[in-house]
Amino acid sequence: MGNGTCRNQKQLHQPSEIILPVDSTKLGDRESISLPRVVPLTNVSFAQLLREDMYQRLESLGYSESPFDELKTNVLGRGRLFRFNAEGEIYEGGLDAKGKRQGLGRQLFADGSVFEGNFESDKPNGRGRLIKPSLTVYSGEFSEGLLEGQGTSNAFSGVTFEGEFRRGLENGRGKQIWPDGSVFEGEFVDGAKTGKGVFHWPDGSSYEGELLVDHMHGQGIYKWHDGRTYVGQMAHNKMHGVGRFSWPNGQFYQGNYIDDKKDGYGEFKWSNGFLFKGQFINGLKEGQGIIVSSEGQERKGIWESDKLVKWSE
Repeated sequence: MGNGTCRNQKQLHQPSEIILPVDSTKLGDRESISLPRVVPLTNVSFAQLLREDMYQRLESLGYSESPFDELKTNVLGRGRLFRFNAEGEIYEGGLDAKGKRQGLGRQLFADGSVFEGNFESDKPNGRGRLIKPSLTVYSGEFSEGLLEGQGTSNAFSGVTFEGEFRRGLENGRGKQIWPDGSVFEGEFVDGAKTGKGVFHWPDGSSYEGELLVDHMHGQGIYKWHDGRTYVGQMAHNKMHGVGRFSWPNGQFYQGNYIDDKKDGYGEFKWSNGFLFKGQFINGLKEGQGIIVSSEGQERKGIWESDKLVKWSE
């Protein structure tokens, strides 16, 4: 990417490609199912209805069994299975007098998702966990079918999240960790990194600043593992706007960037103390500029494609 280029979007995310889909934790965005008739099932176990090897594959996450002792002891495997006529979904657990889900139970939804935990008013309410067909597991407090408050998610890919949920999505402060050791801590809005936060990558690079929908966007500080540093404005994971790029040997550029390249007025100072002041286009010195020596002497010149064409005086 050259000496003055931030990571591209793909490099920033292993991060963004695994952000949760907008509807990934929604269980209750439909009307409560009316159950005038609930059909008991016989000669079949809940496990037989699950996607093959679902729980076996979850063993690597430590989720091979229900985490709720009371659920395991009093509900699971007791043969109290019911099929809902409305959507063909399977439920194992307590029902109220009207045939609605109430108390501890386990639900297999039409999309293959499984919820284990507490039901109230026919929806997941209270402590529970949701297992998606992608083998991402969401655990925490549920309200009206959605994660609400503190919770966690663990993906089969190894990506984990711990923090605040609202309306079933990451909202508020949270911490996300990737299998390669990358870590993000900061603010989320509707499942996306938005607000202020800090990224740390395994190679020692880091970013601290503002983000917008999983992109470095706004004011920030990016540090490379080799000692280079950029302080300034960002847009969509690129240096864009006014900023300062410095090298470990003391040289620096201060001025305007467009799409990761010096563009507009800027000043470049070499490690020997000489300074260039003038215009840049697409990362190259272009047009009239001034060279200032380490002793403070100035001389004007004309540059084309980063090369001095002639001295103008």
